[in-house]
Amino acid sequence: EHEHTPLHEVQRWAGSSLGTSGGARALFDSILVFENYPVDEAIRNQNDHTIRFGAAETVDDTHYAMTLTVRAGEELDLAFGYRREQLDSGRVEELSRLFGGLVERMASNAGAFVGALDLLEGDHRRRQVLADWSGQDEPGSPPPSAPRLHQLIEAQVRRKPEATALVHPGGSLSYRDLNGHANRLARLLRAEGIGPDDRVAIALERSPELLIAILAVLKAGATYLPLDPSYPPQRLAYMLDDGGAALLLTSETLQSGMPGPAGLPTVRLDADRDRLAAFADDDLPPAGGPDTLIYLIYTSGSTGQPKGAGVTQAGFVNLMRWYCHHVGFDAGSRLLLMSSHAFDLTQKNLFAPLLVGGQLHMAGEGYDPQLLLEWIARHGITALNATPSTFQPLAALERNGELESLRDVILGGEPIRTDALRPWLERRHGPKPCIHNSYGPTECADVVAFHRWDGIADEIPTGRPVPGLRLYILDSCGNPMPPGVAGELHIGGIGVGRGYHRQPGLTADRFIPDPFGEPGGRLYRSGDLARHREDGVIEYLGRIDQQVKIRGLRIELGEIEAALQADAAVRNAAVAAVAGPGGGQLCAYIVPVEQDGRQGDVLWPALRRRLGERLPDHMVPTLWVRLDRLPLTPSGKLDRRALPQPEPRQRTHVPPVTDLECRLAALWQDLLRVERVGLDDDFFELGGHSLLAVQLIARLRRDFGIGLSPGQVFGNATLRALAAHVAERPAAPDPARLSRMSALMDMLEAG
Repeated sequence: EHEHTPLHEVQRWAGSSLGTSGGARALFDSILVFENYPVDEAIRNQNDHTIRFGAAETVDDTHYAMTLTVRAGEELDLAFGYRREQLDSGRVEELSRLFGGLVERMASNAGAFVGALDLLEGDHRRRQVLADWSGQDEPGSPPPSAPRLHQLIEAQVRRKPEATALVHPGGSLSYRDLNGHANRLARLLRAEGIGPDDRVAIALERSPELLIAILAVLKAGATYLPLDPSYPPQRLAYMLDDGGAALLLTSETLQSGMPGPAGLPTVRLDADRDRLAAFADDDLPPAGGPDTLIYLIYTSGSTGQPKGAGVTQAGFVNLMRWYCHHVGFDAGSRLLLMSSHAFDLTQKNLFAPLLVGGQLHMAGEGYDPQLLLEWIARHGITALNATPSTFQPLAALERNGELESLRDVILGGEPIRTDALRPWLERRHGPKPCIHNSYGPTECADVVAFHRWDGIADEIPTGRPVPGLRLYILDSCGNPMPPGVAGELHIGGIGVGRGYHRQPGLTADRFIPDPFGEPGGRLYRSGDLARHREDGVIEYLGRIDQQVKIRGLRIELGEIEAALQADAAVRNAAVAAVAGPGGGQLCAYIVPVEQDGRQGDVLWPALRRRLGERLPDHMVPTLWVRLDRLPLTPSGKLDRRALPQPEPRQRTHVPPVTDLECRLAALWQDLLRVERVGLDDDFFELGGHSLLAVQLIARLRRDFGIGLSPGQVFGNATLRALAAHVAERPAAPDPARLSRMSALMDMLEAG
């Protein structure tokens, strides 16, 4: 019906400009023209022999970035046309060379699959991408006698036993005291039969006991299994069972909420102090080797349940050596821990300052940007590692130079918005801190590539390999890709983990033999699309599957979809990541069993509540769309591209009246990026989520002098209810004044 539709009509229907001058919204910017009617041959075959002619030559102009014209004759004639303002001659010549070689191999290997042919076979680029850029400075496997991580910390204890190792809201711990407490607990663990590769679950809040517990597990030679106590009991129970925890370390307060299997040995670090005091506090002989698992961390799984990824001692120690050297941690470093110990990003930060004689700081449980700002200013924090989503609110809230002490900001887990960081850097009065981009999956000890931002470039690339690791960009058949061509990022070297706990099939699928390294080596298929720049630096392009990241946390959409479809009120469901005011957000598309449109306002709150009983907060969608049916492709699969964009659920507009209501409405508009807010609008129906709620609390404290808890925001979700609640609250003390008073008290106490 539409086979003769002109291109300009298709373009007009698509609603975008033709883009022939480099417009970003063109339907396509390159074109292939195959001419199978050779003009010169047709003329030669005419009967009129009085006509004489020379060789036919065609000269074309192109309106596209590139035009490849193929003419069929006795040989294929390939002509590349390109626009000089978009492509340089060297790049086109290389593409022509590689494509020509590929066509020749197609002709000489007629029985081979085209996709299996190596684009770089016999080309100098092959050595460049496989050797020069991949990161071949591998340290090799460490000997069995190589120091374990905890032994490197013990060396610092011997150097400066009275130096401060940990600072927390309740005080501080010296290296001697931290080591002694960990040794006692480690001896208790060994007395319980804990040894190499035994999993010890740790469910504790951010506290000195958390650090003591982790060090003790390492000293015992075992593997720690971090559990976030805020996770739903059902999820914690699965992790304890699937992880095969041999023992649980927790507190008396948290023990009642832990759904451990019957008979699981448990040590409460607060209530069992007398029991711990019976053990000696000197160092233990090491147990385990470089291949022993140091930790087992659970991440979202596509099958409906989380999956555990194990990291070895050798891989993690390699990471720590690079991390300390790259950032330049030293005895004067003060690193602030901002994330949950169940997050892979956190692990290296627990140990980095302790390996160099510096200080680890814990500002307390949870995430409160204003309190973190005060802590950074009061204690002169020099470094922190966070996701961009959790650091950017700190930069936005700063008013009195609270972040001036920072020397290094290490960001990772999601793309970095340079437009949000640049104004903050320009406000610095002293030396500007170094911004580091870090990239890496849980399966490979967290960081495998890095890049220092110069503060100028608009985009921050993934970077280059961490020493000891190798990064390859390969096609679906395992062939290397030339610069500029996208492929799947594969990771090799010492940092590649052991695989997925109790999932041999998934491990075999994601951890494949390494054809480029030493015999027996493995590559981890990351699922990330990437490409090399001309200078060898790697750029991240996206995912090849349905995995997403929300606020730096990895999420398999299939796990959420499985939880939704298991609900009796849901006939079918899909989940997608959509753009939101605070970054990516999860949207659930629900086909309910009952097709009564009036039940939507009742259905979704009930579904959210039931999802919260199975999934952690960051995996519960904040938006939802009711559908009569899910869109499908012609082959019957879910058509994710056809899922509609959710729209903010603004209710009948009732404008704010009082000065307080108007100021709160303006604050909501700023945080949620909506044009107007009415008294009956709901913060979360407009796109709010837990991190934005925390930012709201911080802004209320700073701009209104009102201190609220997250529960009070969730319980007063409409503008009308929040305004009424705020009006009844007494003003909170000025944070800046409190910070100055705290600093003065510190000076007086120090004499």
